[in-house]
Amino acid sequence: MKHQQIVTEFKKSTASQGAAQDCVEVAHTADGGRAVRDSKNPAGGFSSSGPGTGPPSSTV
Repeated sequence: MKHQQIVTEFKKSTASQGAAQDCVEVAHTADGGRAVRDSKNPAGGFSSSGPGTGPPSSTV
């Protein structure tokens, strides 16, 4: 789906912190939305939200 096309590299969120180093990575999608994935499992897919996506969706 076009709205889930990732157009930037995933980057670690500055809000990610904690003793366990729990982190998420964020990237921009083609329609101006955002994609979020687990930094410890980047091959596990991502969730997207923002313009053109409706409610958050998961992509594996």
